[in-house]
Parts: sequence; structure tokens; C-alpha cells
Amino acid sequence: MNGILAGKTLVVSGVASGIGAETATLLMQRGATVLGVDLNKPSVAVSEFFSADLGDAAAIDLLVKRLAGRIDGLANVAGLPGNRGVDITMRVNVLGLRHFTESLVSRMPAGSAVVNLASVAGNGWAERYAQHKALAQTADFARGLSWLAEHSPAADTVYPYSKEAVIVWTMLRSGELFRKHGIRMNCVSPGPVDTPILEDFRNTLGRAKVAQAIEIMGRPGAPADIAPVIAFLLSDDSHWMVGENLRVDAGLSATRFVGT
Repeated sequence: MNGILAGKTLVVSGVASGIGAETATLLMQRGATVLGVDLNKPSVAVSEFFSADLGDAAAIDLLVKRLAGRIDGLANVAGLPGNRGVDITMRVNVLGLRHFTESLVSRMPAGSAVVNLASVAGNGWAERYAQHKALAQTADFARGLSWLAEHSPAADTVYPYSKEAVIVWTMLRSGELFRKHGIRMNCVSPGPVDTPILEDFRNTLGRAKVAQAIEIMGRPGAPADIAPVIAFLLSDDSHWMVGENLRVDAGLSATRFVGT
């Protein structure tokens, strides 16, 4: 598998820890040039690191100017668990992700790929599809903020709401990106993963709910369980996959969907 991504320049956000760090390491091992983005400096090796606040549109604009040259792929891994507050969670998990992606489209040639990290916590997106579609159709970061000012999710549901929004935006935008620009965009939705913010998820989503999910899966996921799926979607092997939401959860969603 070494060298499968040779010649590609890939951007990974959330590179300082967890799934982002593991993804960056794997992409480097497979030959990619990896441009890592995070507020905090990563402990893993990347080709070049950029510190940026992905909840701020102006900071993202500055970051995009600093990311010189062609971009062959973007992994939007950065995200917050929900206990940081509704405003910043939606800024980073949804509006910043969208703004960063759209700002890089003109730099991405046909055959490039975008992977958005969602979550099985977003499995209920269809129940709020109309809301998520309305947010997705806002023209930019500022208009997204204005929409959220009038339709703010509750603090105790903001994390799943944000991941539902990512899934819906991915599905709505991916077809046009592919038809007009040849860019593939997909989601990856992990189950509970043993990362530094797992405890935050327990507190946000409910300890009993997370414990039940882990019992069904047999163990918490590991970043190494998720990174290869992100790498696959960034590679040319996924050239006919567009608008998909790949659940990587050891059968958690399947079990809950069929009630076994």
C-alpha cells in the first residue's frame, strides 16, 4: 500500500490528535504530502503545519492564502464534542467545514476528493432534513450564522445536530461538485472512538448511551480503525463514490436499525 497516494497534496484538519493525527500519519506513510491544520501543534509528523481557528471565517480565508499550490484532497476531521457551546460547535463542525471546503474548490483539480468526518450520532438527519437543507442553502458563513441565530439547536443536542448537518450538506453539495468540477465528496461516520475527547462525548451524549454503544461494538473504536477509510476515500480507488456516508462502527448502526 505504500506509495498509493504518492504525488498527492492532501490537507488534514484536526491534525493535533485522535483521528486527524492518525489520518495524517497514514497518508504520509502512503506517500502523500500532508498539510496539517489545527489550533494546536501536532505531535505527529506532517509535511507542513498551519495553525488556524476553523470556527472563524476570516482565519480560514487567511489559512487558504497560506496553503500555496494545488490541493488534491481535503479531510475535514476537526470538530468539537458539543460541550463547548452551541455557537462555537456549529461554527467549527458545520460552517467552518463548509467555508474551508468551498474556499479550496478552485484549487482542486478534477479527480480530487473531500472527506467530511461526521458521526453515527448524525444518523437521525432525515428527521430534521428540512432544517438542515435550509442551513445548507445559506450562501456563506455569515448568512449561516444569521440562520442559526433564528434556528439554534439546543445545547444538549448540538453535537448530533451538527453531524446531521454535515451529512445533509455533503449529500446536497456533492453531486454539483462532481458534475462541475470532478471533485468527489463523501462522509465518514465513526461510532464512539477512543480519542482524547471521548470523555466529552460521554458527558454530552450521555454516559449510559455511549456505554451501550460500546457494548454493542465490543470495544471503542480506535483512530486506526477510521483513518484507512478516510485514506481510501481520498485515493483514486474511490473514483466512483460521491455523496456517500460510510458508517465505520462495528455494526452499531445496523444493530440499532434492525433492532437486534
